[in-house]
Amino acid sequence: MKLTIARKLYAGFGLLLVLTAAIAALGYTRLQADAEDTRSLYQNGALGMRHAGDTNAQMIASAREEKRAILTAPGEARNKLIEAARTEMQTAQRSARSYEATYTSDEDRRRWESVLAKVRPVIVDRTAVLDLPAAGKDEEAKTAAGRMSDEITAMNADRKSTRLNSSHVALSR
Repeated sequence: MKLTIARKLYAGFGLLLVLTAAIAALGYTRLQADAEDTRSLYQNGALGMRHAGDTNAQMIASAREEKRAILTAPGEARNKLIEAARTEMQTAQRSARSYEATYTSDEDRRRWESVLAKVRPVIVDRTAVLDLPAAGKDEEAKTAAGRMSDEITAMNADRKSTRLNSSHVALSR
């Protein structure tokens, strides 16, 4: 069989077409793999840091509203502040549970459980403190809030890691 110029051109173009299809298929599979890697990085890295940061911000907000409620005269404004503090604590607990879905290792799980072990007593005691001004027991509320100082200090001791990751949290939003 004699190869004419036309057959040689067709064969050359055919070979180029096959090579182009192979390169396109390789590119497509690599893009899919990169998309999965990016999703995994977001899910297990940035998203977890965001939930941790949200938990921290909500606990700070609940403390602010607690203090404002104690200092506000009895009435509707105080009741709204008490409810806002409780809502912030509930939201903090939801954010903490959301973080659990992003564990990347057993060590990550252990560290987060250590943080939660310090947050939970603050939530329990803050809830009790909020019950006092709601019942008109202002002085008892101030005293009880003051007794929480050590628990809050222990909870905030983990803030160093939160500050370390704060730029990552901001980027994940």
